[in-house]
Amino acid sequence: MEQQETQKIAIIGAGSGGLSLLVVLNDNKNIEVVGICDVDPDALGMLEAKKHNINSYANHDAMLEAEKDIDVLIDVSGNEVVKHALGALDTSAEVIYGKSAALLWELTSTQSKIMNETRLRMVELQDLYQLGLRLSSSTDLKEIYAYVIKYATRLTETPAGSIAIVDENSGDMVLAHSEGFSEDVKKLKRWKLRPGGLTSHILNQDQPVIIPDIE
Repeated sequence: MEQQETQKIAIIGAGSGGLSLLVVLNDNKNIEVVGICDVDPDALGMLEAKKHNINSYANHDAMLEAEKDIDVLIDVSGNEVVKHALGALDTSAEVIYGKSAALLWELTSTQSKIMNETRLRMVELQDLYQLGLRLSSSTDLKEIYAYVIKYATRLTETPAGSIAIVDENSGDMVLAHSEGFSEDVKKLKRWKLRPGGLTSHILNQDQPVIIPDIE
């Protein structure tokens, strides 16, 4: 199978549009992002380019002077002066700007979001897998409770969590394990259920209860 030739691409505009393009295009093995430019050296795309050792420039003239073998030049700056300058440019590179660049920006932004969501999903699946391994290999209840809270708070991105068990003999709630709470809360080892309260309501249900507004 014939290997596809690498396309050399340069980006004008390093704001959110340039950043999305840079992230997605840089992940493509058949594309080499050779440069990006923006008047703001601290623009998100400029900072991202530095991480990947991609050349960055203060303006498109400097970039075109340095990068001689650009195949595609993409302008997502939204600057009309730049747009007109590119329209009069004598170059062999294919120039994409205006509505075409906006469409490309939209497509890459969507793809970037999908990629990020996929990466997060993989992290979640790995955490669940690790939790399953730990639960299946442990016989210590305290250790099991600690594992559940550790991974539950990580997966839900919450700063604190706890497991409370119902003492069927007394009807009390017993704190089995907690993470992230104050010392005062940790001292509360056992408490009575409040009639008509949230915990009482949950325990009287036959299925998990989802509360969209905890206030």
